[in-house]
Amino acid sequence: MGLAPAAEVPARGSFQLTILGVTGAEKPLDGVRSSDSIDSVLERLCARSGADPLLTRLVFNQTVTLDDRRRRLEDYGIVRAAELHVTPMRPSTALPISLGIGATSRLLAALAACGTAEVLKLRNADGSHKHRRWVRLEEVDGKVFVVWSKNADGSEQWQWKSFSFVAPKRRAVKGVRAEALGRRRLGLAIQTVDGGDVLFVAESAEQRAKWLSALREVVSAVAMRSASEAAIDALVEAGCRSADEVAALGATGLLMLLL
Repeated sequence: MGLAPAAEVPARGSFQLTILGVTGAEKPLDGVRSSDSIDSVLERLCARSGADPLLTRLVFNQTVTLDDRRRRLEDYGIVRAAELHVTPMRPSTALPISLGIGATSRLLAALAACGTAEVLKLRNADGSHKHRRWVRLEEVDGKVFVVWSKNADGSEQWQWKSFSFVAPKRRAVKGVRAEALGRRRLGLAIQTVDGGDVLFVAESAEQRAKWLSALREVVSAVAMRSASEAAIDALVEAGCRSADEVAALGATGLLMLLL
């Protein structure tokens, strides 16, 4: 005579979420941990319901939308049994939300990489050497600036030409491209919102690669945040529901964001 199967025992430290649908129907989700990502909770939930995780939104306390799917439950203050409301979304609603989250993620990555000042060689417009400067990226009111100064701490510097102290120079970033400047051809050109380029030469190939990557993240983030309704419609028509799906289109996706 065979043994009866053992009852499933919830994992230690786990708890249950009560999922409330638009009709008020309750669905329990067991074995959840506070360290679980929003994405993993949605995947489990939608595997049972058949809904599309990318078009499903969770709401905590009826006001807190759990839109950043890479964050964990505990990041939203969910550390024990709780009720979450689930609502379906249209692609035209889901995509702008995802683009906003993706833009913030890219900006944070760029600032983490290049937000601390380091030395780059500033060039004149004709590519000739000007001087070395401490350079960093900085975000102010949603705009990202490249800032350069004679001083590592970004403090005002003495300028003999004007016989006064002057603030560090800064330009809002619009674009970036690699340039073959310097003896080792390690240049980069930062396109600015004001027009014109600011030219720098990196101290090493690794430094140049880091700055190019960070600045490209900034350009993508700006495009994501400023995507027009026409751009959203075109991307939805192309089958995109999330920032990751837009990124998968490569250069085409970036061009569509700029419509």
